Amino acid sequence: MKRKILALLVPIFFVIPLSAFADEFDFRDGIFDNYDVIDRSASENYQYVIDNDLETYSTGSYDFLTIKLKQSVNVEGFYLNSDSTNNHRRVILHFSNGAEQELILENRNRTDEYIAIERDDLIEIQISSSSGGTVRVYQFELFGEVLGEEINVEEIKNINVESEHDRVNLSWELPDTEHFEHVNIYRMDLGEVKQETSMFDFLKPMTVNASEDYQPLFETNGTYFNDLSVEENSSYEYKLTTEYQGVESQGVTVQATTGFAPAPPIGGDDYQEQPNGDYLVTWESPTDGDVRVLLDGEIYVTVPASDGQFTVPANDMVYNNFGDPLIAIQPVARNGQEGSISQPGGAELPFSPTELFETSNSLLLLISSFLLLALSFIFAPKLINLIKKAFANKNDYTNVRYQGRADEKMQRAQRLPRQPRQPRISTRKPRVGRS
Repeated sequence: MKRKILALLVPIFFVIPLSAFADEFDFRDGIFDNYDVIDRSASENYQYVIDNDLETYSTGSYDFLTIKLKQSVNVEGFYLNSDSTNNHRRVILHFSNGAEQELILENRNRTDEYIAIERDDLIEIQISSSSGGTVRVYQFELFGEVLGEEINVEEIKNINVESEHDRVNLSWELPDTEHFEHVNIYRMDLGEVKQETSMFDFLKPMTVNASEDYQPLFETNGTYFNDLSVEENSSYEYKLTTEYQGVESQGVTVQATTGFAPAPPIGGDDYQEQPNGDYLVTWESPTDGDVRVLLDGEIYVTVPASDGQFTVPANDMVYNNFGDPLIAIQPVARNGQEGSISQPGGAELPFSPTELFETSNSLLLLISSFLLLALSFIFAPKLINLIKKAFANKNDYTNVRYQGRADEKMQRAQRLPRQPRQPRISTRKPRVGRS
């Protein structure tokens, strides 16, 4: 009786649903993800079944998928995600001692299961249709212990990103480990940068629309990569992984945003006054975007660059006091970027009238400061001498007054003393009648 119960439980145990082991495994972190155990020269049709992508698959008929291992593995279980046209599949496990174990998965339109099995020294796996139908395998992963050295890949370090309108430059430092072969570079297109402009959303940041997944771009064992396939005003996300003997790291991600392309310069421009006084300006390039016609530094008109010419009526033309025409043209790209200003005589002005005015004011302020400094060197000594003379005159005046008082005191001291007065003798007679 016990044997019958055991015989019934063993097949059920082999087909336990995935959900029962959901917390015990991750098909993105199995043996194939962390060890280089696949014999690539002998295995067939395995590349899409170990890429951790459930959207990709390998397909074929009877015995189409074979994965041979370079070293033995002690198996604890495996994960299988597949389907078949006849709903019957076989998984055959071959061991180094010549033994094999066959598991038949039947009556299932799609298999998405973790199957536990404890066996030592696994060396080969075969997956096929059990009755000649077509089988598709989306993902297969082993779990257990590899009888060999574990491979620990390390990430790149100190990644740096620089972007322009037509390129993104990436640079990094390689990991200091012997488990390194090359760097894989993937790119995700985040889309064109758009700025919200509605009344209620004008404070929102720029937004982008991301593509669904990373696309492989390049691999290198160096320390830099220049992406020249970018579009202007677009954002991208790059993922850089390291790889050694088929084992790939999780990767480091960075983002970059390209700017606007500058407007192309004016080429083949010519300026001619017509017999009736009108003024004709022509150009050969650019032919895309717009061209501005400026009179005396102000925008007179904007025309399509493809026109190649424009005529200013005589009544609107402006000349300086020397009779030179004050006309110029400026390219404007489709993205709104302004190019350099060109004027008669072939001169190309790398600045606008406003920039010229601001620069002139700044230059005037700079010259004025040096002029004041020079004047200070010229007049400062004279001012100092004037102050010194003023103090000297004051001292002389004080000395003269003091000396005058001293002389006066000396003269008073040298005067002779006064002689005493003689007493007066009265000779008047008394009046008569008085006693």
